[in-house]
Amino acid sequence: MKFSKNIIFLSIVCLLISVKLYSQEITINASIDKNTLSLNDQLNLQVTVSGNASGLPKPNIPQIPGFSIYSSGTSQNVSIVNGQVSSSLIYNYVLVPNSAGKFTIEPITIDFKGNTYKTNSIAVEVVQGQVQQSPQQSSPEQVQTTSQKTEDVFITATVDKKTAYVNEQITLSFKFFRSVQIFSRPEYQPPNTNGFWSEDLPPQKEYMTMIDGKKYAVTEVKTALFPTSAGKFTIGSAMLRCGIRDFSRNDPFNDDFFSSFFSQGKTKVLNTNPIEITVLPLPAAKPKNFKGAVGKYKISASLDKTKTQTNQPITLTVTISGKGNIKSIPEIDFNGLDSFKKYETLSSINISKENYIVTGSRSFKKIIVSKTAGKQTIPSFEFVYFDTEDKTYRTVNTNAIQIDVAQGPKEEYTATAIQAEGVKVLAQDISFIKTNVDIINQKPIYKNIFFIILQILPFLTLISVWRYKTYKEKLLFDIGYARNSKAYKTAKKKIINLKKSIKKNEIPDCHSIIFDTLISYLADKLNVSSAGMTSGQVQTELINRSITDDIIRNIISIWEECDLIRFAPSKSKKINIETTINKIEEIINSLEKKL
Repeated sequence: MKFSKNIIFLSIVCLLISVKLYSQEITINASIDKNTLSLNDQLNLQVTVSGNASGLPKPNIPQIPGFSIYSSGTSQNVSIVNGQVSSSLIYNYVLVPNSAGKFTIEPITIDFKGNTYKTNSIAVEVVQGQVQQSPQQSSPEQVQTTSQKTEDVFITATVDKKTAYVNEQITLSFKFFRSVQIFSRPEYQPPNTNGFWSEDLPPQKEYMTMIDGKKYAVTEVKTALFPTSAGKFTIGSAMLRCGIRDFSRNDPFNDDFFSSFFSQGKTKVLNTNPIEITVLPLPAAKPKNFKGAVGKYKISASLDKTKTQTNQPITLTVTISGKGNIKSIPEIDFNGLDSFKKYETLSSINISKENYIVTGSRSFKKIIVSKTAGKQTIPSFEFVYFDTEDKTYRTVNTNAIQIDVAQGPKEEYTATAIQAEGVKVLAQDISFIKTNVDIINQKPIYKNIFFIILQILPFLTLISVWRYKTYKEKLLFDIGYARNSKAYKTAKKKIINLKKSIKKNEIPDCHSIIFDTLISYLADKLNVSSAGMTSGQVQTELINRSITDDIIRNIISIWEECDLIRFAPSKSKKINIETTINKIEEIINSLEKKL
């Protein structure tokens, strides 16, 4: 009887232990690096999902009023203790404030196997100006967003003048400073310049500078702005987003090589301050022929020849050149050419941006024809502009041009006379008309099949060339399409090479190749980065694309097998490598029909 009680007791204990071991404990936590920040700062949100189950889902981030949110990467930690696999997924986000005030980050949730897990809500305050934070509030993970010169990365936007006349050039300079490694190509969003005529000013400058004893690499981009009307205008905030090098002080691999190899960097979103511009109206006492040109100009006129004949064309060219908004130079009035026939005016523009100043010329060509012979005069033409240096209106003129016109052939508009020549004998032989030709059964040429093919063939060729060119351009410019197109071929090639290696018993690190084949194919098909991709992310993406549960379960199963081999090599003998390869091949063939 005592022996039976001991058996029952041990059975209950084992049952409780097994329930504890196989229960799936899921937790989700959210944290921020600061609760108060300035309008020009940014907030780092970190969401951690952990548990002893595979296929953990991606958290549902709610709409956060007053903020723009950007993903800054995902990391994963996997541990295997006594055969039990537990994982922790860390999702990083950057929140950029859009307005000042008090806001609440609502609970972040995950849905897993019918259960909903959520974080606590977080209160955040955004204030105008700078926030003076105490040392206790800062942390190694903190990333600032202000454009202060003490930062590792910052941007500035400046103008050469804040007061200008209408149509006077204002040079906007955007500078990107960095003293740390940049992990991704910066994404630059230029400012809103409503109320200005914008002109790029190449080339982009790259140089080094020292600020407070710190060395920075600088990229400078300049833009010419020409105000279109008088009043108060605002050059909006420019934005730059980039991934920067940032390592934790607690990193066990605190070495340059290991740091650069393992770190994924941090996303930083930078904004410049808006710039207020005062645009002055032009003085009221405007000359009669003034049409809005502002800057410093000169004018010249020339003919392609000074000796000609009546009814023979000559080309008159008037060129306005100088400094200012060349594209806005108005057309010349060709007055005083009453003794000439005038034809349509053609204009051309030549712009130079040397030393970041917009200069150039605009030429007007007009074809004229003299009506009478003798000494003719091309009159002087005038051009009126406002000189911003002297703050006065100026008028410049061309010189009059003398031409000698000789009498030329008269214009002949009468039709050619038709003269009767009588009857002309062309031949004396009689050609009889054949009346017995059978033309009823002869098909017209347009019904001939070869004639139809020859007519259609050029169009088919043109369409084929266009389709091929479109396909090549899409492969070149659409990265997602290119990855999708090459994914199946690349995966099949890896599988074939892997099978050949197995037959030759050359299978070193085979599990890594199998895992790489699967994860690379899925990353290319889903157009996501293979670095940091998790099984939960893959599962969510495949569900969204209506992939069947059987295929998803097979993928997760192989994923877990590969994790077990990589993290518990002693158990790899229990797994048949050839069977795993065949499963992956079947999965890839099935996904290729659906993705």
